[in-house]
Amino acid sequence: MEVKFVSDNLRLVNRGNAHLAYDHPYPKTTLTSEFELTEKIYRTHQAYNIKATFRHVKGHQDNTTKFDKLPLYAQLNIEADTLGGLYQEEHGSIYRKLPCSHSAQ
Repeated sequence: MEVKFVSDNLRLVNRGNAHLAYDHPYPKTTLTSEFELTEKIYRTHQAYNIKATFRHVKGHQDNTTKFDKLPLYAQLNIEADTLGGLYQEEHGSIYRKLPCSHSAQ
């Protein structure tokens, strides 16, 4: 199965692309921000035989361009930001830990 991960977080996209070249994380990568998220994404696509690709989309494009004139990935990013904001408004005081994979523990 092919899955395209799209994010406005360029560092996350770059780490996802870099991780495609190795199976086990290098020690220095375990110290990076959002390591657990990067590792969980990688382990999930390995477990389900997903052929992953990663793509960056510039965030907040709706500040300068009408929503309906934006490319699909930009529109989806805006929707994700909106839903994330709504979730934070309701549950912002509750911080959940992302379950770590064996390699991240």
